[in-house]
Amino acid sequence: MGWADQLRLLVDEVKTKRSGLPIDKVLEWNRLLTFVLFDGFSARHLAMPLPPATTPLYNHPLHAIERWLEDQGCTRDPQDVEQWFCERPGWKACLRLEETSIWVRYTYPDGNTKTLSFPYSLSRQDVEQAIFED
Repeated sequence: MGWADQLRLLVDEVKTKRSGLPIDKVLEWNRLLTFVLFDGFSARHLAMPLPPATTPLYNHPLHAIERWLEDQGCTRDPQDVEQWFCERPGWKACLRLEETSIWVRYTYPDGNTKTLSFPYSLSRQDVEQAIFED
């Protein structure tokens, strides 16, 4: 039984009050465990380090790419899990995790835009330099 299954059993136990905890503690644990299991916190926050920066993105698991984007200061669109937003002093960007590439649309303070696409065959280091470094 994996850690997620064990947590689900604990959530069930807490929800049905079989744990013997006072009701306020049951509700507190229920909120915490529900967050851990279902709201954005996942094994990727506890998991392995990112692959080496020279590794092509197609050799990164999805959770590693998501963590890398978070590390770059990007935030995921709550309505579209493939879309991310990032902002730097000189630009704002919308990033999309497409099937074969990362698509990026930059918007600059003067209103100009630029759209680029980076294939997953590029290393994380190369894509990071191309997208995030001025």
